[in-house]
Parts: sequence; structure tokens; C-alpha cells
Amino acid sequence: MKLLTLFSFIIISYSAFSQENDEKNDHIYWNKTFTLEWSDFQGTPPESQESAALSNIAIPYGFETYSDGRVTVNINACFIRSKSWVVPKFKNNLLLQHEQLHFDIAELIRRKIVKALIEADVTVDNAEAVMKSIMKHYWAGEYKKMQERYDAESNFSRFISKQIEWNNEVAEELEKYDAYKYTELTLGLKNDQ
Repeated sequence: MKLLTLFSFIIISYSAFSQENDEKNDHIYWNKTFTLEWSDFQGTPPESQESAALSNIAIPYGFETYSDGRVTVNINACFIRSKSWVVPKFKNNLLLQHEQLHFDIAELIRRKIVKALIEADVTVDNAEAVMKSIMKHYWAGEYKKMQERYDAESNFSRFISKQIEWNNEVAEELEKYDAYKYTELTLGLKNDQ
């Protein structure tokens, strides 16, 4: 009987995205050198809203399996301009920094997803189920809880000392997970004999 074991490796193809010249693009993909500006918030605030701003963030991913046992995964954290909004009278640098950190938290969670994928027992047959399970755990679970805790502890940027603590904590965590910054990875399988 042949046993399959996961042999993980990363094909390094981290790419920087040029955001400022791509006004037709509704998605801003997270990148260390790019920071949000109020002009990126192109949505319209709902009439019955209680928030000063909303960052609509997603983690789109896709994968392709190959008959030779490779699984290639593409995964990004992205800010969606047309669905993100700010109430004009509340625009200020502190609130913008608060919204940027929501985006940074999404990138942190994306890196944790990449780490989990590398460490998972992914096969050609279970790739879709494993991806969905990992995404559910991190995106619907950890991401949502972290975002809620961030808003509560910083009081939506009103508690400046807490906002600074969060900025520092997320920056440290991003550095800790720097090895998982790649947006494309290939997970390969090898047969044990």
C-alpha cells in the first residue's frame, strides 16, 4: 500500500501591486508599501448607518490541482473600493489609520491561512475540503473575532492609546508571519514507498 505524505514547498512569487495607477480596478491587494487613502473609500454610506466608515475586505482565493500531485493556491487580502465608505464629516487621519489596520489584520489572517495550508495534510482528493475548512476557521472565526475585539478595545479609534497598542501588535504579528507573505504557493505531494 502506498502512503501519501505531504511535502510542502513554496514557489516564491510574491508580487507587489501598483495600486495608484489602476483606477479601473475595484480591488486593492494588500502590500506592505501601500496605505489606504480616503479616495479609496468610493462607496456610499447607507442612510441609516451608525459607523463613521466601513472597510469592505475580502480574501479571494483559488486553487488548481494537477495529476502529478501538486496543488497551486493563489490567495490575497483585498480592499474593495466600491463597497467601502466613509461619512465625510468624520474623515480624519486617526480614523483612516484605524481602517488601514482592519486591512492589515486581514493580511495577518491571510498569512495564518497560508501557514495552515502548508502544514495541512492536503491531497489532490481533499484540497477543496481542506481549503474550505481552513478558510472557515480563520476567516469566519479568527478574523471576525479579532476585528470585533479591535473595534471594541480601540472604540473605533477613539481610545488612542489602545489604537497605538493594536498598531504595534499587528505590526509585530505581521513580522512574525513574514515567511508566509507569499500570495501564490504550490503544495506538492510525494509518495512514500
